[in-house]
Amino acid sequence: DVDYTDYPGYHLYEKAVADHPIQQDLAATLSTRRNPWLETQAAPEHFIELRTGKNLSYEKTEIRVRAGQQVQFTLINSDVVPHNWVLVQPDCLQSVGQKVNQMIASPDAYLRQYVPESDDVLFYTDIVIGGGHQTIHFQAPTVPGRYPYLCTFPGHWMVMNGVLVVEE
Repeated sequence: DVDYTDYPGYHLYEKAVADHPIQQDLAATLSTRRNPWLETQAAPEHFIELRTGKNLSYEKTEIRVRAGQQVQFTLINSDVVPHNWVLVQPDCLQSVGQKVNQMIASPDAYLRQYVPESDDVLFYTDIVIGGGHQTIHFQAPTVPGRYPYLCTFPGHWMVMNGVLVVEE
């Protein structure tokens, strides 16, 4: 057994072995930011179940609610790939979609459920794996209008979107 220490100029010192870089990436996937819409805000007045469809779609591309109504919303992912549901301000589908595209380069995109930091984002579900579901609670916007919704999982938003129509 040779220890390779018997040569001129050798000094014994403690060697640090760093974690493999993938260890940090794997550790990051075990935690996410808490979704504030998971807990009931008030007694629901309107119940919505939205299923994902085939070929990056939602089964319904238009949903109607009354302004200010308390909503219990359930996303049911009937697909085999992950999806989410994100409601945004009127006329903000493109701008939020562009922020989604930029998130792909962010190391914490998964931790943020692929939901971009933006005042235009109103409510969202977490990423729901194939065969799963998630229920959120929110108060519908009080201003009538057409509020786009989209899946912000990378590459989906351009075809996987619809509109929540808020009526008086």
